[in-house]
Amino acid sequence: MLIDISQARLQLGRGDHLRLRGAGGTQLTTINGIAWITVDRETGDTLVSAGDSYIVASDRTVLVSPLFSSLTLDVKAAADAMPGAERLRFSTGAWLRTRMEAMLDVLMPSRSHGEKA
Repeated sequence: MLIDISQARLQLGRGDHLRLRGAGGTQLTTINGIAWITVDRETGDTLVSAGDSYIVASDRTVLVSPLFSSLTLDVKAAADAMPGAERLRFSTGAWLRTRMEAMLDVLMPSRSHGEKA
């Protein structure tokens, strides 16, 4: 699904992700849960707890997923940081499910493998 907006509150469940493209200056604020943020071609990921924000520093692709079962996230585009753009384009989907499951297995080896989202 593709959506063009300047701000939104999104609910992501286990296995879901948010992909942002060309979103330099966008502010991501975690309302509930912990956001797992990965920026294309950058080493290391960022975890953002409820009440904290993250500003996208570049126009590289950004992936946001819930670290655990769910995440409520406010997304606010910075129009002045995106020349000629008043709206933010992003897509949601669940294609990262397998990758996220493998990463969670590494981070939380004691979690139940029979659990399905």
